[in-house]
Amino acid sequence: MYININSYSDSIETIEIRDGLKRYHGKGDISKNNTEFYNLIDKVVERQIIDEIGFATQLLVKFGNMRFKKMEEENNPWKKKNFPNIILPYYRRALEIGSKIFDFTDLKKRIVELESLL
Repeated sequence: MYININSYSDSIETIEIRDGLKRYHGKGDISKNNTEFYNLIDKVVERQIIDEIGFATQLLVKFGNMRFKKMEEENNPWKKKNFPNIILPYYRRALEIGSKIFDFTDLKKRIVELESLL
């Protein structure tokens, strides 16, 4: 007697991407020029898997919000003036890749607010 056992598992690429997204979710902050993070985001966008896009979008908004909070807490007006240049790429990328999944009404308002500071 033979038994057919089918086992479906995720591809290695899917596992690596999910692990990478989870790793960045656990990080407190990343540097602006973190190439690995941006390569991961590009790979997620290329694959067009909704769950991964949602997770990547949340990460971009999270890191943008962290910098926005730092900007609000900054007392030095010269340093504060440079924050929009740092924050806007995160928000714009999140809007670009996640607009079909999330309602970004508040994020759009924040982008306009930051652009007015430039």
